[in-house]
Amino acid sequence: MIKFRSLALKVLLLLILFAPFVEEAGAMEDGRTRIGITIYPDRGRNGMSEEDAQLITNALTNELAGNRRFRLYERRQLDAAAQELNLGRNIVMDENTIMELGKIAGLQYVLVGSLDSLGRREFQNSLIIVRGSMTTVEEKYEINIRMLDVATGEVCFSFSEGGSASEVYTRFQSASSRESGALKSRAIRDAMSRLTKRVSETLNREFAYSPLNL
Repeated sequence: MIKFRSLALKVLLLLILFAPFVEEAGAMEDGRTRIGITIYPDRGRNGMSEEDAQLITNALTNELAGNRRFRLYERRQLDAAAQELNLGRNIVMDENTIMELGKIAGLQYVLVGSLDSLGRREFQNSLIIVRGSMTTVEEKYEINIRMLDVATGEVCFSFSEGGSASEVYTRFQSASSRESGALKSRAIRDAMSRLTKRVSETLNREFAYSPLNL
């Protein structure tokens, strides 16, 4: 009985949380494709931080937000659902969880992503200047974005793009200045400058025959 009451409470909370979405779907159905941009930090070895996830989310949102074919949903809406579903407990937002919450939110597709390090290298510059020797530090990353069909779990599209960033340091700069994360952020932006265009072009082509465009 206790388990049944707990389950009923969770369902009630979710119905309250998503009542605006249900009302919108019934009263304001406009034919647009409902897409959730659900990029979350990676708690595994690849280490996508919250800042990294936000950079990728912002780039995708900025690219797709002005397109009348799509209705975009923010990650915070799934965060709120997860908190209600777990009554405040922490939850790992893996793809299975994202898909389940996407169904509750009435999404048709979700964009998920991962970040892989392709390596870091430091090398001495051949040029010696008065201030001392100079070292170039370079970092490379690959971003992978997939579009999943919420109803079936099928991977509709998959995109990958590499990005890199480098900086020149003198021997007088501290080691900590080389670990600030600035190179990682710049490498992500470098990759997303090309990846967002590929995502946008593919989705525009796939949904070219939306009723809005007839």
